Amino acid sequence: IAASNANVIYEYAPAEAFQVGTILPVNVPLTASWRGVTPESIHIAATTLDFDWLVSNGFSTEGWGDQTLVWETLVADLNARGGINGRSVVLSAVKPFSAIPGFGIDANAVCLEVTADVETFAVLGGFLGPAEISNVCIPGQQETILIGGRTNTERLAQVSAPWYENGMTKEQRMESYLTLLQENGYLEGRAIAVVGAEESRSTYERGIAILNAMGANIVLEAISDVGVGDTEAEDAWWDVMAERVRASGANALLLAGGDRAGFRANDRADLGVELFPYNNESLSSLSANVTPAMVAGAITLTGLTEQEQFDQPEVQERCIKPFAAANPDIEIGMPDTWTDGIEKWWRSIMTHCNQLRMFELLATKAGPVLTHDTFRQAAESMPQFKLPLAPYASLGSGKVGADDSARLSIFVLDGDGGFLEPLTEIMDTTP
Repeated sequence: IAASNANVIYEYAPAEAFQVGTILPVNVPLTASWRGVTPESIHIAATTLDFDWLVSNGFSTEGWGDQTLVWETLVADLNARGGINGRSVVLSAVKPFSAIPGFGIDANAVCLEVTADVETFAVLGGFLGPAEISNVCIPGQQETILIGGRTNTERLAQVSAPWYENGMTKEQRMESYLTLLQENGYLEGRAIAVVGAEESRSTYERGIAILNAMGANIVLEAISDVGVGDTEAEDAWWDVMAERVRASGANALLLAGGDRAGFRANDRADLGVELFPYNNESLSSLSANVTPAMVAGAITLTGLTEQEQFDQPEVQERCIKPFAAANPDIEIGMPDTWTDGIEKWWRSIMTHCNQLRMFELLATKAGPVLTHDTFRQAAESMPQFKLPLAPYASLGSGKVGADDSARLSIFVLDGDGGFLEPLTEIMDTTP
């Protein structure tokens, strides 16, 4: 079936005998089917981390290159390939945001810029870090499709427009993580203390339910109501909790939120338990008050390494090569040769290409009559596909996180620092 303005009609044989006859293309007229959609174009916007602010304030030693240029180049390449179902894609805005509420460019203000100030069918990227609480503004108050950000059960209940993640949702990540731990023998013989944070309650509760279904030995369940990031209050809560962990006889600590406070407490109280943080970001981005030695040996869930991502054939063909051809004077670099202070152009290209490709797949499958309903229906009928950064991906009714590619990795020390080293091959964790 043609990917543009085509449908099919089937001829039926007489006498109620069914047969598939000649497949005849039927042109469906393109119309202004939704806000941000015209007969000729689909309008999107993108949000990006404000690396200028992060670098100038000492939070990062380098940026991701010119992210606006990256977006413009990728969209131009999509249009050069024919656009989406006969429409070109118009990049209406690319807006940076601060990941830290109260500092830099406010994410809530950016939400309005990319949804209210311009007519936009979808926003790609969303908000990350502490600013992820502002994601609800886009598919919620502004009723605009969002590809990106961080979903959870509570946030999804507040929105009406379709909202999908390129990666795994937090709840899905916990399920995949515990499944791989069990399959690889890491739960056997463990007396497990499960400790979470209130803002990750749904993930914490899901983890306990999964462990119970597996028949795992849970010796302690506890959840903190202290806000993540309030270091002094978190440490005070954990000073008491550490003794409860010790008294429970736990030899493994599953962390479902507030991971860094748990790392500090395990080190401070010398608990000597195995660390199982489900969220790899707490290991890949250590805070100023968590040292590599505190997390040595911690096992978490990861996906492809950055170099493996870069080497994916689809990343090279769909992302890196088109950008390099359009911008021959820019040194893109790659993960294995990168050094501090050099702009991570490759990271920007891969991330935004992955976001755009997911939108392209969903909007194409939605067909020429592009609306929120057809977009949602498209997502609910994609049980298996792949993205540049996800060799295994799926969406469906109730499944809003696309990536199903996962492995276990362990944090190993390397001089004064450390890194996550793969323990297993990439597995397909499609539900």
